[in-house]
This record gives sequence, structure tokens and C-alpha cells, in this order.
Amino acid sequence: GRALETMRGALRGTFGALREERDRLSAILEALSDAVMVVQPDGEVRFSNASARELIGADGRVIEPLIPWLRRTERRSGVEQDALPIGDRVYSLNARQLPAEGAVLAVVRDRTEELRREVAEREFVSNAAHELRNPIAGITGAIEVLRAGAKDDPEARDHFLSRLDADAERISRLTDSLLTLARMEAVGEGGTELLDVALVVEEATESVIAPEGIELRIDIADDPLAQGDRVLLRQVIVGLLTNAFKNTPAPGTVTVSARPENADRVLIEVADTGSGIAPEDVDRIFERFYRRSGSLEQEG
Repeated sequence: GRALETMRGALRGTFGALREERDRLSAILEALSDAVMVVQPDGEVRFSNASARELIGADGRVIEPLIPWLRRTERRSGVEQDALPIGDRVYSLNARQLPAEGAVLAVVRDRTEELRREVAEREFVSNAAHELRNPIAGITGAIEVLRAGAKDDPEARDHFLSRLDADAERISRLTDSLLTLARMEAVGEGGTELLDVALVVEEATESVIAPEGIELRIDIADDPLAQGDRVLLRQVIVGLLTNAFKNTPAPGTVTVSARPENADRVLIEVADTGSGIAPEDVDRIFERFYRRSGSLEQEG
């Protein structure tokens, strides 16, 4: 009897440990952004986490585009696919056979935004290289002309010096844009500080000149404070102001406002009386490097 009681206590402890491990594993799987599924050969889903819901039909089976890959996994014991298009999304698939279960373990990741960013970044770098090549060519040409004798003609010399100054300024703006991009990639929580938002807004508005016929209004609540990166915040406000001025015909108004939302957040708004954003572009305004059609000839 004592032996049985001791064994029962040991089993109770083992089952308790198994339950805790199961609950821990379940919590981890539910928190994953990747879809995790255990699928039978006929496509019926035996197990799935929350991220897999969009890949499972109402009948409890995986969606049709995945079934051929799961069948291939049965024959090869494992399958990997980095770019699997399904509808308007692109997924990566990593599937492994589970012989003891008579099923397939599939891990699916939505890579749509990741691939879209990669394409946009490649286009951005390519465009930046092209934009840098033009002013550099202009500087080289102007120097050659000056060396060829134009430096001795005051009128020609002033003309080419003005061109050199304009091209150098253009290179400086492009370089600043690339450095800002690099700073955005590198900054983290450790690189932030407590900011006086009103002071940053004042610095930004003083660095941008409103065109003739455009009134700049500033509406700042008392002492708005926030945690952030001073340089990047100023850059963002300058960019928004510049775009607002470009797209607001005279007479018009551009308004910058800032007010605390709670103890940790400050809402900053730049509003204008211009043409606004086309409805088809609104959903993409926070997509990196995206520019509406017809805007490529402008900087900004």
C-alpha cells in the first residue's frame, strides 16, 4: 500500500509537470506571429495556433493552395518555400513530416510586407544613386569648363560657380536624406530622451519658410513633453511642413498643433487647406518610400 501511494504521488507530480509544460508550450505557440499547424494527409487540421486562422477554411481543412505542398512533404519528409503566392499575399512555408503522428507540421509566415519593403528599399537606393550621379556630373562638367578658361571670364565664372553651389546643395540634401534613413534604422529605446515638444516644433517651423500667400499657424498646448529622438522628430515635422507648403495653393493656411493625449503621448498634427491626398493613396501613407504616381519629379 505504501508503494502504491508513493507511486500515485509521483504520477500526480509528473502529470502536473506535464500540464504546466503543455500550458507553457500552448502560450508560446499562441503568441507566435507565424502560423503553426499539424495537418493530416487529407488536409484536416488537427492543431493550429491563432495566427493560422486565415489559412484554415470553414470546414476545418487548410486552404487549397497549401495542400499540394503538404502532400509533397509526405513524399520528401520536408519542404521549404520562401515565396509562396496565395491571393494577394506572399508566404514562406516550412513543413516537416511527423511519422509518429501520421501528419505534417507546417510553419507559415506572411512575408508580404517584408518583400514589399525590400523592393521599395532597392528602388530607393537605385533612385538615390541616380539622383547623386546627376549633380556630380554637373560639378565635374563645370570644373572642366572653368579650367578650360571660363574662370578668366567674370560672367561665365559666376555662372558656373552658381551651378556648382546648386549641385553641391542638392548632394547635401540627398546625403542628409540617406543619413536620416540610417539613423531611423539605428535608433532604439536607448537613443531617446525627454523632449520639450513645443521647442522642437519651434525649431522646425523656423527652418522652413512659408511661401508667399501661405499663413503658418502654431497651436501648442502648455508644456507638452514626450520621450523621443529630437533630431528625427524635427526632421519629421520639417518634412510634413514642406509637403504641406508644396501642396497648398495661395491663399491658404498650414497649421501645426501639439497637445498631450496622456502622460506618455503627445499628438502632433500638421494640417493644410491644400488639395489633400487621393483616396487610393491614403492607405499607403505610412508605407516606406511610397510615392504617389506623378510625384517622382518632386523631391520630398
